[in-house]
Amino acid sequence: MYELNLEQHIVNGGIEEAILIVKQIGEKKDSSYVDNLIENLKQTDSNILRNAIAIALGDIGSNKSVEPIMNLLADPKTKGSRGTLLYALRSLDYSAHTIEITKLLLNNSIEISNESFLLLEKISKDLPVEIKKECKKIISDHLKNNEDDYHLEEALELFD
Repeated sequence: MYELNLEQHIVNGGIEEAILIVKQIGEKKDSSYVDNLIENLKQTDSNILRNAIAIALGDIGSNKSVEPIMNLLADPKTKGSRGTLLYALRSLDYSAHTIEITKLLLNNSIEISNESFLLLEKISKDLPVEIKKECKKIISDHLKNNEDDYHLEEALELFD
């Protein structure tokens, strides 16, 4: 039902209407639209629509969306709008991407750094020792050149 309307609105430039449909899908937690949402997540150039889709995927709880979201976090087209993508990961299993999220913690953006911290805080106790060591090393190496990053010192404690 939603799929055809969603595509029509996206093709015709009806971003607001597309966002409303995406929100309805997320609210209903309708997993039958996950593949369609992921495809639109990857293809859209609209930050607003991309963010709405990412949140809907997080609301649905589909771990299939973790890889596409992580790929978008590394994509230059999402620079300046990555905080919501990180937020969308909160209800998903992103633990395989702990190293990448730790590197995002070092970002100059407060939003990205804070979202990364919250994600790491949620899983840090259950991480393997090797991953904890690698994360600590990433943060420690960064702190050598940036001594005034107090939130990073707090992040180091997550991996003790």
